[in-house]
Amino acid sequence: MKFNTTASVSHAWSRANAFVQGNALTTLALLVGLGWLTALVLQYGFGMMPCSLCILQRWALTGVGVSCGLGALLPHRYPVARFTPALASAAAGLVVSLKHVWLQLVPVDTDVGCGFGGEMLLEHLPFTRALPKLFAGSGDCAGLPYVLHVPLPAWVALLFSTCIAVAFAGVTQHQKSR
Repeated sequence: MKFNTTASVSHAWSRANAFVQGNALTTLALLVGLGWLTALVLQYGFGMMPCSLCILQRWALTGVGVSCGLGALLPHRYPVARFTPALASAAAGLVVSLKHVWLQLVPVDTDVGCGFGGEMLLEHLPFTRALPKLFAGSGDCAGLPYVLHVPLPAWVALLFSTCIAVAFAGVTQHQKSR
């Protein structure tokens, strides 16, 4: 019996695509959970304190998660309203993570800071007292490790890019089903 690898890969890809389009909010929520789990393991398991850009990326990831919750409350006939906040949060996170990747790639002898006054902003907002352990940071923006020869912020950029793609899939799935 001969096994057709191309057909089975194509079939698996189409099933995964159908799942993502049909369950876009669930997929986004799973991505947010994966991102937060990774951030907390790196912080508490490996002792990597987040820098101000990492904290901004966490806020953007939280925005995607909250948007999923709010989007689940809206009727299915409003797909743009269901996914626009998640798209906006993911886009903001992508911009911050790309800046972070750029900082990783700048030569070591160049003195560039994180570029955002994130610590000052977060210190003066009252909600930071409620979540100090999750959003406390002191790390260096450019001194993060590489995972599989890829800068850690590039993985975060990939996560936000995937969130954007899934959100677009959720909007376009509704357009096709009309």
